[in-house]
Amino acid sequence: MSNISDFSKKIKKQDFSKNRNQARPQKQHFSAKMNKNNTFYEEKPDFDLLAIKYDYLEPFTFINENGITTIDWNNPKACIALNKALLEEYYGISYWTIPEGYLCPTITSRVNYLNWINDLLTGVGIKRTVIKGLDIGTGSSLIYPILGLKIYKWNFLGTGSYFVLKFEENNTWFFVDINEDALKNAEEIRENNGFTDKIELRKSEDAIFKGVIKSDEKFTFTMCNPPYFSSRDEKIANPARECIAQDAELVTEGGEEQFIAQMMEESFEFKDQVSLFTTLIGRKKNVDILKNKLEELQIKHKIKTKVYDTTFYQGKTLRWGLAWHF
Repeated sequence: MSNISDFSKKIKKQDFSKNRNQARPQKQHFSAKMNKNNTFYEEKPDFDLLAIKYDYLEPFTFINENGITTIDWNNPKACIALNKALLEEYYGISYWTIPEGYLCPTITSRVNYLNWINDLLTGVGIKRTVIKGLDIGTGSSLIYPILGLKIYKWNFLGTGSYFVLKFEENNTWFFVDINEDALKNAEEIRENNGFTDKIELRKSEDAIFKGVIKSDEKFTFTMCNPPYFSSRDEKIANPARECIAQDAELVTEGGEEQFIAQMMEESFEFKDQVSLFTTLIGRKKNVDILKNKLEELQIKHKIKTKVYDTTFYQGKTLRWGLAWHF
């Protein structure tokens, strides 16, 4: 691969723009297995046009050996610039950033999860006159709330860290996290996009739902993208999954299996206050393990649940979703 920075410097802006405006091959589906409601189902983003329109992205783009305009996906600054451009171009989000060293979320995958929840709400037949969604641990990017707000303007969703997102008077999203730096950055995103009157602080302690859901509250659904490593050593030992992120974003005691198992256990306590529980899963083996865990809990509590699972296809990356309701 060519040295990206050196190669980029050789391309003058006028030549760069001219090169971008040349005829391109007919576009194919970005991912035929992606949720059909995903913004990028029909075709992937046009990096050429994005780089011309958004000056902050252009320095990070280059033309690879196959003649395709791309970015260095291992460069956090390039990924942040791309996300900013995507959020502004496709969703009208004018301000977005994350602190150095924090996880940079993939937009398409986050949209996939939101689309699936929307499909479930429709398929399960959950009434949606007033919708409230609880998301555990959105973090610094506030990515789910802002995407949910822009994609589903009708009263439906939000997510995140410490916050309550109000779409309309009676439609609320709650966000739970305990990282102060993440909170500060999310607040900046909220304020700079004019969402101040729609977001309210809500802090979590050691539990997942306990201490967060008040006795008089009801939610339409919950969502979570849990850390999947059980220790920092395990994270380091898996370079294929290594990325720029805070340990708290990727590591939790017992890994995602234990975290989601706790979520499942607590869900039985809040079965009358939440219509649909959902979570992402990063390891395929945990799908069956956690489905079996739910079966064990049904026997323990003598309460039946209906379980749903899915596979998220996101380029070369696979993730899984698990949902249940009582």
